Amino acid sequence: MAIRNSQQEAGRGTGSVVVRLHPSTRAQAEQDAANDAAQPAASGYVWPKPVQALLAGDTGRIQLNGVAGSGKTTLLEQIVIARLQQGVPASSITVIAGSKQQAAAMKQRLHAAVPDHYVGGDHLVRSVHSLAFAIVRAAAAKAGRPLPRLMTGAEHDDALRQLLQGQLAEGGQLWPENLRPALAVTSFARGLRDLLLRAAERGMSAPQLAELGRVHHRPLWEAAAATWEEFHGVLTLADKHLMSAAELTSSAVAALRADADLLTDVAAQAEILLVDDVHNIDPASATLLRLLAAHAHTVVFAGDPQQAVFRFRGGSAELLRSDPAFTTVQLGEPQRQPAHTQTVIVPDAMTHASVIAHELRTAHYEQGVPFSEMAVIVRSTAETAALRRRLAALEIPLQQDATDITIAHQPLTAALLLVMESLTKPLTFHAIETLALGPLARGDAVSWRRLQRALVAPAHLHHCSPRQLLLTLVAGDTVASDHSTGGTPPAEAATRGPDLFSAAAPQSATGTSELPLALSAASIDAIIESFTSSEQLIVQRLRRIMQAGHNAYQRGESVEAILWEIWAAADVANSLAEHALRGGSRGARAHQDLDAVMTLFDMAGDFSEHRTGAGLQSFVEWISGQDLPIAGRVRQSAVDAVHLVNAHATVGRQWDTVIVAQVQEGTWPSYGITGTLFAQEELVDLLDFGVPPAQYIARSAERIKEERRLFHLACTRATRSLIVTAIDAPESDPVYEVSRFIDEADARRITQQDLPGLRTVSPPTLVAELRRTLCDETAPDTLRQAAACQLHRLHKAGVAGSDPTTWWGQASIDDPTHAAAVVQGQLALAHATGMPLNQLPTGLVQQATTSMPPAAPDYLTTRLSPSLVETAVTNPLAARLRGIEDDDADLYHLRKGNFVHAVAEIAAVQPLTDDDIVTLSELFTTSVNPPAWRIAAERADIQGQLYALRRALASLDAVTAAAAPEVHCNVTLHPHTVASQLAALAPPEDLAQAANSPAVVAPQATAITITGRIDRLIRTDADEYIIIDFKTGQAVTYEQASRHLQLATYQLALVNGQVQATDLAGTAQPQWAITSAKRVQPQQIDVAKLVFLTAGKDNPVAREQARLDPAQLGAINDTVTVIAYEQAANYALCTDAGNAGHFEQVFTDLAQQRSTTHVQ
Repeated sequence: MAIRNSQQEAGRGTGSVVVRLHPSTRAQAEQDAANDAAQPAASGYVWPKPVQALLAGDTGRIQLNGVAGSGKTTLLEQIVIARLQQGVPASSITVIAGSKQQAAAMKQRLHAAVPDHYVGGDHLVRSVHSLAFAIVRAAAAKAGRPLPRLMTGAEHDDALRQLLQGQLAEGGQLWPENLRPALAVTSFARGLRDLLLRAAERGMSAPQLAELGRVHHRPLWEAAAATWEEFHGVLTLADKHLMSAAELTSSAVAALRADADLLTDVAAQAEILLVDDVHNIDPASATLLRLLAAHAHTVVFAGDPQQAVFRFRGGSAELLRSDPAFTTVQLGEPQRQPAHTQTVIVPDAMTHASVIAHELRTAHYEQGVPFSEMAVIVRSTAETAALRRRLAALEIPLQQDATDITIAHQPLTAALLLVMESLTKPLTFHAIETLALGPLARGDAVSWRRLQRALVAPAHLHHCSPRQLLLTLVAGDTVASDHSTGGTPPAEAATRGPDLFSAAAPQSATGTSELPLALSAASIDAIIESFTSSEQLIVQRLRRIMQAGHNAYQRGESVEAILWEIWAAADVANSLAEHALRGGSRGARAHQDLDAVMTLFDMAGDFSEHRTGAGLQSFVEWISGQDLPIAGRVRQSAVDAVHLVNAHATVGRQWDTVIVAQVQEGTWPSYGITGTLFAQEELVDLLDFGVPPAQYIARSAERIKEERRLFHLACTRATRSLIVTAIDAPESDPVYEVSRFIDEADARRITQQDLPGLRTVSPPTLVAELRRTLCDETAPDTLRQAAACQLHRLHKAGVAGSDPTTWWGQASIDDPTHAAAVVQGQLALAHATGMPLNQLPTGLVQQATTSMPPAAPDYLTTRLSPSLVETAVTNPLAARLRGIEDDDADLYHLRKGNFVHAVAEIAAVQPLTDDDIVTLSELFTTSVNPPAWRIAAERADIQGQLYALRRALASLDAVTAAAAPEVHCNVTLHPHTVASQLAALAPPEDLAQAANSPAVVAPQATAITITGRIDRLIRTDADEYIIIDFKTGQAVTYEQASRHLQLATYQLALVNGQVQATDLAGTAQPQWAITSAKRVQPQQIDVAKLVFLTAGKDNPVAREQARLDPAQLGAINDTVTVIAYEQAANYALCTDAGNAGHFEQVFTDLAQQRSTTHVQ
């Protein structure tokens, strides 16, 4: 919630009305407002005298009126702070806020304002329903009755719908015959619920409502009263002490009137009674507050009768009506007035979203306003879905109020509920497809189609349909267990659906059974292993999730425990948390997903607590039946995302920048009247004003007035900038007409000609705009030159897409015009000389263009390459699957890397010339055979890297006394060292199990051999060695290079081996190798370097790793030992989360003499 304190808001702008309204609207709108934490001016502001007396400690009764931003809530807070500082105990002060969210925000501000040494109660600030609930529970506890529980709106709605469905099944005799088919309609149940709530808010009972129905000839009221009575009877039989919010306040009033001692106790906690938002208090709550106010010595009712916007919920400004016992105080001008206001009219819905995104990005990137300090306000929740999709497509981070989200419809929680449902009902192919393409299995449409094709062949072998085989792969084990053991936990026996192996199992469209097959685990594993990696992931994730849920279900775990097992098996929490912490539009969606999951866990816990004995199927049906949003527990979490809210949800809130969106005629104002079928408005008028239902009342005018108040409420939420948008498209489908609330004369109209000026302020669009300008031959040369300069700056800063060599589909890079426009000044290549290509050995040239990646080492041996050591720590799964996984996606990069390394070996024999580089670039481009539109870019990229290689070799030769390329390394670590390290790394029983396995060699008897090739080994004049490793990828940081395990492993090998030189026949270049013959002292190593051959750089990027001291070398030795043990004994030590941090800290830990071999 974005509510600021008084110091932050002091001195805000003093502009006029935020929006130019239509003349007929303006007079009413100037009286409209909404209460929130508005701040008065800090310096020079003088409260009215009655208010000053209260702040000084006097008693009194005040009716406080004030428009939005005039400081009503601030005054209530200052009264509390003043009384606390005067020594008044907090237990005698009660502040009633408009909602629990507003109460939480006010409580947070009060805690920040009072001194640190102050200690107060937890219920200083609360909502009126929280107060009523405390009174009812206290009365129940005093009388020895079971404590009641508050029923949420979603629960009430679901219970009424189930009751109506039961009545319909029995013929629906309570209802008029023409309405009986409507009993199954959701809107009918909600209309009935609204009627019952309005009656309960006014203290009525079911018999009283029935009597009104008979007197006024309203058969629906009589039927509603009978249903209400039946509803309470069902709750009583079920021993469920549930109460709706409307019944709660009426029950609290009855309890206080029936028990004078209880009234005395409650009144003692409200000697100072401060009530905010009284214009939205319902009659029953007003009665409760008036009852407490009669016993209080200080009372402040703050609000404004012109701001009431919750009449459809029973809200009334009754407490602000003239009362001789109260002093009426009118606050002055609003202090929250935005300095910038505008109205924008657009021609269509897509332009509408683009305008909103443009304004939000401009405020964020150019004016530094956090996204969390912005809000997009719409008339109702129904309009948020389409706008959310459009803004999300434009990469605007959005957050939605929890009260606007239905748990059963949120994608992640819906998937969790589907898994839980599949544990109690037959699993269907449609359910598997939904889960496979959902957020748990995280599959895509392409992988799903491939999986279905991959199922055809094994299904034919097992004489079944592909669907039947998929059911077996996903849930075969769980179903087999159910079939063999009965599979129904005692707690679920009465509620669970048919078993998956029962006669009620699903059938295909042709009548063929889709029951899982009786396949062995080995057969299932063999089928899964025949799939590609992406197909395996889908099946394995689904199988793991279903197995985890099934195991917990069979153990008879609670609903909450089963949900936890499914959630843990899904393994999406870490990725969601990572995205949430990164922010942006994806981070905002991750926040929303996590909040929804937390709410689902809250509901599961409450369900297990309040419905003892109810099973998993009951929980799923209970959640799925709740179509209304459910407000979860209040959690403080800062999300830097734009608030997308409906107008009613903005009460008590404010933001720096507010966009009131899509103000259309027919939507704002909305002409719909609530409760017409059940004559809800007639009942309210009868009870509140004594107007007989038969008397006709024109309600349209009052409806328009309330809509106008709601619109002005939304327009008074901004502290700095307010923008009102509307669509004017009278000939479109649907028709969009500007609302009567907008003065079109002062609006800014966006036309098709204005659309190019709506720049999307983001890095990708900036690069695209500069690229478009640079490539536009009709643009002025000065403009194109400026675009080239800006692209050069972005490229130097590492902004993606700013490198022209990555712009596929452009003219040939050999075109002088194109080269001058794109490449000049950014990708200039250094001049170099060397021997012609035709003098190089033909075999080496052929090897450079045709060599393939070397075969990966056998993952069951203890031969380790330095690159495998690096991969085993950074990506243990990839290291484990090395050699057996599908590397097609990385084949191009491997070919390019091997090609560059082969050319580096050639260049050690004879330097490269410009002609050589051009020719080799052509050879490589031909060998990889890219699409025609990528040939120029690929050629330029490899050519740039070869130029970088030549410059790197030239700079290295300047400090070289002797050097050798491609130095083979074959160094065996001391066997007894390995055995001693393994003894400290794993329990003896694990070592024994690995040793007895026929597939592996006993690790105690196995030495570790480091094998690989150092790209270039240099011996300096000081007789020290420099290790060079060429890289063709993205450069790492200096910190990452200092911890680079591949370089460290090369140092370890050099320390434990000896460099031996042999002459290569036919050349003067020596051939070196590192063997285990003799150890070299560590100090003979100078440095190890990573040299990144980045095209377009003036000089190659080098990152150094200093010489490792003995302690650090010991740490690397320990690391290599752990990885060797993992590879040989199939024991996943590195995959532990604690070990990841352990390896990251290997150097720093050794510097402080801490052990690095402990495995948790």
